[in-house]
Amino acid sequence: MKIRKVAIGCAVGVLALLALEGALRLFRPQIFPHHVRGLYAPHPELGHVLAPNRETMITQPEYRVTARTNSNGFRGAELPSKSPGTIRIVCFGDWMTFGEGVEDDGTYPVLLETDLRRRYPDRDIQVINAGIAQYGTVDELAYFKSIATELAPDFVILEFYAGDDFEQNQVPSRERHEFHDGALEERRSFNKTTGPWWLTSIYWLKHRSHLVHWVSERAGQAALQANLIGDLENASSNHFSDEQAQRAHELLIEFSNVAQGVGAPTLFVFVPERMQVLARPTEELRAARVVASAADQASSSFLDLTPMLVKQEDLKSLYLHWIGTWRTGTYQLAADAVTQKIVELRWLDGAGNP
Repeated sequence: MKIRKVAIGCAVGVLALLALEGALRLFRPQIFPHHVRGLYAPHPELGHVLAPNRETMITQPEYRVTARTNSNGFRGAELPSKSPGTIRIVCFGDWMTFGEGVEDDGTYPVLLETDLRRRYPDRDIQVINAGIAQYGTVDELAYFKSIATELAPDFVILEFYAGDDFEQNQVPSRERHEFHDGALEERRSFNKTTGPWWLTSIYWLKHRSHLVHWVSERAGQAALQANLIGDLENASSNHFSDEQAQRAHELLIEFSNVAQGVGAPTLFVFVPERMQVLARPTEELRAARVVASAADQASSSFLDLTPMLVKQEDLKSLYLHWIGTWRTGTYQLAADAVTQKIVELRWLDGAGNP
């Protein structure tokens, strides 16, 4: 009799969970298609690139923006020709460089160009947005190799995102993704999360169940209010292995070598993930140390955005709630920080004179 009651209770519980899952999917979906149909084009060697000459509407719970690409496949306006006096800076990276959640004129490369033109009004400065979402360092390196000679950059900036670059560097995009009906999708065989089983399980469920996603978001907010975020940040900061760290280190050095081959100094910009920022770390993150070490060995420059982000008064206002990407003002903060670093490096002092 007791077994029967337990079985009935379990069945009712399962049905209730399924009903909640269905209700969320119908009336308040938590998981939205991240890869917009038509934004990307397949590439035999790189896996995917931005489709050239395309205007794509990107809609998510917290934003609706239009992304336009030029004939070169870069986000933004058509690329001007490079004259003898032109200073060309090319920015590589993933969604932060591409500018997820903002219009074309709100991306950090555009804002960076505006800042630099204001500081150096007598220079012809071009900042090219070569950012492509869902790229890891391994893909950014391959992409850079394919366009380095054609672009002839004077300076190169590479953004490294702690949230997924270590995992994505395991295999290139062409092995991680596939196209279905014109939309880029991640292969189910690729598991980008490493670390403790509970973290892997939560990640897997959160990206498949609307109910688990809904609960996990609110659990994270509760942890923040209960000052438990530091423990979560610690798990997040150490989710990559020593082998993945070494892989990232090698790719960063090779990227710098390619830049040196075309005579372009390189700046590595480290971007922490949201959980790491919310924890307000007082010491340099382990992931940042990996990038800093590579920069030092490659004789490249390094900028860690963590201190700049952490010192903001309202950390939650830096990020969109559902997607976890930057808000409009955060892109400006990043552009300001990169501008200041370029000024400190004196990259443009005497450059650009024909």
